[in-house]
Amino acid sequence: MNKPTKIAKPTETIWTTLELDWFSKNSYNIAVKHLGDWHPRQSLRLVLSCIKFIDHYPNDIGRQISEDLALRKMFCEFTGATALITLARGEDNIELQLQEYLEVRKHVDTFDKLLESKGDTMEEVSHMDLLQKLSILLAFDFEAACYLKAWDSLGEVIIKAALCKSMKVYQLMADCLLCTEAPTTGQHTFNSPPQLSSCTLRTIPNIHQ
Repeated sequence: MNKPTKIAKPTETIWTTLELDWFSKNSYNIAVKHLGDWHPRQSLRLVLSCIKFIDHYPNDIGRQISEDLALRKMFCEFTGATALITLARGEDNIELQLQEYLEVRKHVDTFDKLLESKGDTMEEVSHMDLLQKLSILLAFDFEAACYLKAWDSLGEVIIKAALCKSMKVYQLMADCLLCTEAPTTGQHTFNSPPQLSSCTLRTIPNIHQ
């Protein structure tokens, strides 16, 4: 007779730090190694696994390890959002597409919060690289918000992008806005402020003046 599988109690440690290290690093490294030849969903599964392992680390791991984990998690959030935006753009099922766009926004939000909390302790080169990645993510976030018809959040995304100091991100946002069904003058279907499209487009260059 087979013995029942033991269910871990909430306070019980399942993984040692060394095991968490091994699984989180390898799941991320394998995902990155095969980004070019795997289907995006396969890469997404691995980076999501890495994130879960990182979230299981104990709190008392020391500052250096904590910063290393934050950096690894940011890379995972970036890779996850990139995979999801690719999946969303190629998805024919509207319900699944919107769910993928919603997940994109969650990854971008986590990346943004981690960078905000850890940015001051990073070396300048690393910080600049992450700001560049944030600019790409914010363009994804803007696209996702447009498809989700989250018009009220577009202004906030644009303001965040000012920190990245990249004109390219505003060009991508403007192109996306022109290709979506954003409400314009005389259109109030989505309970948005009047002239949302024109106001948003004017905000983009003004940030750099």
